[in-house]
Amino acid sequence: MSSLERPRRILAIECSTPAASVAMRSRSGDLLERPVATGDRRRDHLPPAIDALLVESGCARHDLDGIAISEGPGGFTGLRISVALAKGIAEALGIPTLGVASAAVAAASTLADEDPRPALVVLATDRGTAWVEAIGVDAATGRRVSGGGRIMEASSAFEGPGDAVVLADAKQDPEIVAMLAAGGREVLEPRISAGSLLRLAERTPFETGWADPDRLAVRYPRVPEAVAKWNAGAR
Repeated sequence: MSSLERPRRILAIECSTPAASVAMRSRSGDLLERPVATGDRRRDHLPPAIDALLVESGCARHDLDGIAISEGPGGFTGLRISVALAKGIAEALGIPTLGVASAAVAAASTLADEDPRPALVVLATDRGTAWVEAIGVDAATGRRVSGGGRIMEASSAFEGPGDAVVLADAKQDPEIVAMLAAGGREVLEPRISAGSLLRLAERTPFETGWADPDRLAVRYPRVPEAVAKWNAGAR
């Protein structure tokens, strides 16, 4: 891809949870956000939601300068569809993409911009485990950034900042949440939105994150079950 300026008109796609949405700025600079219906296996609602958002913003696809996407961990189907669509649009238009950790999007959606506390975001519970990702605040840009994550069990040893906020919903293993909350850490129900993803993307310098769409990929906390079965059958 030839040299590009930092994207200005950005489409943000957040499909890592059932509360999926898309967002972008209107020509006047207003933040516009639309929900994306999920759970219907007979129809993909993401392309119509993007088209409706473009009409509302007064922009066409060829006006886009970049696409930001929540890259997981999260719901397998929503992430696969959204990443594939983002790559296809970006390749066709010759524009860059930005993958953002879904935990960073959750922290930015839940905590106020002026709240400097780090967050421990609990995602992807499976068989008594959870993916726990530490999210901090970049001092230079003020954006939420990932400090790394790992799969944890209730018996796992954990050390982390005492002032961190734990973001965990009711689906997460209560023993893991209680372990993370030890020492008086506050526990909050996380929110996640494409609007917050858009604001994170707008604060990300082109040189430190935006890239060719072929580098965009879903972040998995573990090898997908379908892949594990395929590999087991191949042996």
